[in-house]
Formats: sequence, structure tokens, C-alpha cells
Amino acid sequence: MKKLLILAITLLTSSKLHGYEFKWNLNTNEILRIKSLVKQNIFTNSSFYKYVEILNKASMDVKSVSYSQNSKYYGVEGYFYVFTKDYLKDKEFKLEEVHTSKYILEENGKMTISKNYLMPVARDIPTFIKKDIKPQDEWNYKGKEVHKIGFSEIFDIVEVEFNVNYKLVEITNIESKDIGIFEIKYAFANTFKNTKIIDYLSGSSDIKYYWDISEGKPYFMTENYFFNAIYKNGLSIVFSGKSESYLEVVKKLDEKNRKEVISKLNDTLTNIKNIETSTKDNEINISIPDIIFEFNSFKVKEEFISILSNLAIKIKDYKELDIIVEGHTDDIGSEEYNQKLSENRAKEVSSILIKFGIDPKKISYIGYGKNKPKVPNTSEENRAKNRRVEIKLMWGR
Repeated sequence: MKKLLILAITLLTSSKLHGYEFKWNLNTNEILRIKSLVKQNIFTNSSFYKYVEILNKASMDVKSVSYSQNSKYYGVEGYFYVFTKDYLKDKEFKLEEVHTSKYILEENGKMTISKNYLMPVARDIPTFIKKDIKPQDEWNYKGKEVHKIGFSEIFDIVEVEFNVNYKLVEITNIESKDIGIFEIKYAFANTFKNTKIIDYLSGSSDIKYYWDISEGKPYFMTENYFFNAIYKNGLSIVFSGKSESYLEVVKKLDEKNRKEVISKLNDTLTNIKNIETSTKDNEINISIPDIIFEFNSFKVKEEFISILSNLAIKIKDYKELDIIVEGHTDDIGSEEYNQKLSENRAKEVSSILIKFGIDPKKISYIGYGKNKPKVPNTSEENRAKNRRVEIKLMWGR
């Protein structure tokens, strides 16, 4: 018994002294997916302006893996999506912005990325030191943020650099995974001279970051932040909020999964004439003509509600899928009318899918009006093809 007790104490002591290696481990058959829910208060000139809820999603495709000087590098490119909603009345998120991005990610987390890419906002976070790390170890590394500040046509793109403090708080086990929990903190204050809009920008961030040690991939993070932008005209805007981010890596859509999903969709949608299903990379697109709506209305006809409900039931079990519903019109009518109609139709379809089981955080909508025709609006037949709702099923987004 005494020997067993001594052995147990020895193992416990050695585990506390043991360090862990932290680094990215990715493959070219994987997609890095990030989903972040932000709750933010905005103040202007010290007065409360509004509260907003923002959903950020990123889908980053691992395109290449290379080696140089005893380190591994990943070529990553993909999309960042920004969604908002009126938290008082809406369940659906509206797609507001889409950004492309492309960068090289070193296995310790350091990024090589052009300032011209606006996403990700935070760069080189986290960056790990290249040695075994033990609980309570701390280190510092440079980080950056890139911000687009201003109005629709007059804006500045500014890059700020700062020191980031890291501390490995503990190693724990979550869902049978060895998870390292870090505290990440940084702050900055910058003035700008050769800019059109921004005069001063300061901020701070307090992050708790969860890292899957065995997989070499991020797991989860929370953040509390505070930023203050002062414009050259004296306007002061403060952004204060918190976020929760889920970070995961999923396998790319292979041919077997593609055929399985399309087969299920086709069985469900056979009663809609002129429907089209197509695939592109990790995306499946369902193009539905406007026959499902009442004339000049966003109300879905009763006979098509059951079809959309069956569609929701078919796809809700695919955890890898995210959904964007797009509304499109022809070129007849004013810009404003078509924009509103396309947006309302996309929102209505989203609402029906949510009603029948789709997670509101996995679906969003956007209206494009007449700005993205499928074919030229040169005949009534072509215009009928352009009046449509497209449901984009995005694997790993």
C-alpha cells in the first residue's frame, strides 16, 4: 500500500511538471470553421446609442501544407460572414457582409497576411512559443488588428500592433479531450495622422482560449472587449461587448456525402417545378422559382409550406451544414421595391425552416433584388428564371 501511495504521488508530481507542446495541426482535407456570437453596446459621445447582436462565421479551406526550417506552414483561404438581427423581434440573422481572406498560417499561430484583407480582424492570436508549456507559464508575443473605420464611401483601413500576454492557466478534460485553457490579454492606443476619418483608436481585450492539445486545433473562446474610436470631426464611438466563439475543424464534403445529401433533397423537392440543384466545392445550392409565393408577395403558398418543412427535417441532422437563403427578382420595378421583396421572401423561407427545426444560429438570409440575375433579363422566360430563392447549404461553414 505504501509503495502504491508513493507511486501515485510521484505520478501526480510529474504530471504537474510535465509541459505540453501547442501548435496547429491541419490537413488539406479539412475546413477550419469559426462561429462567434457577439453582444455589443454602442455609445456615441458618452451617450448610449444602441445594443446589437452580431453573428460572425468563417469558413477557411486548408489549401496546402508545406515545411521550412523545421516548421510547418498552412495555406488557408476562404470566407468571413457578418450577420445581424433585431434581437427584440427576429429569430433570423440577416447577412450584412461577406469578406474573402487568404493567408499563410505557421504552426505556432503566426500569420502572413496582406493588410488588404479585412478578416480576420485579430492576427497572430494566439501565437505559441516553440517549447513545452506548463500550467502557469507566461509569455508575450506581438499581435495585430486591422479595422475599416468610417462610412460607406469614405473610410480608413488602419493596422495597429500591440503586445499580447499569454498564460496557460490549466490543463483539463472536456468531452474526453485534453484542453489547455489560456488567458490572453492585450491593449493598445494609437493616433493617426495621414487618415481621412479616424484620429485615435484605443482598445483592450480579455480572452479565455480553449485549445485541443491532442488534435492541435482550437476548441472554444470567450472575450470581453472595449474599443474607442475618435473621428477627426470630434465624434467619439465606444464599442463594449462580449463574445462566445466556437472553433472546430470539419472534413471537406466528399463525393459520398454529396450524393447522399442531394438524393435526400431531390426526394423532398420533386413537387416543385423547374427547381434546380447544383454543387460547387463544399456548397450545395437549391434554386427555387417564385411559384412558391403568392403573386407580388412574400407569403409562401400553403401547398409549399409542407415541402419546406420536409426539407428542414431532411437537412437539420447534418451538423456540418450552415444555410444562407438568398432572395432574387427580375428587373421589372424599382430598385427599392425589388430589394425589399427579395429580402422579405428570403426571410420568410428562413422563418419556415426555423419553425420546422433548423437552428436559428445555422441559418441567415439576404436579399439581392435584381442585382444578381441568373440569366440576362431579355425575355419573360429569362425573367421567370431570375425570380427565385436560393437555399445555399454550405458544408463546414
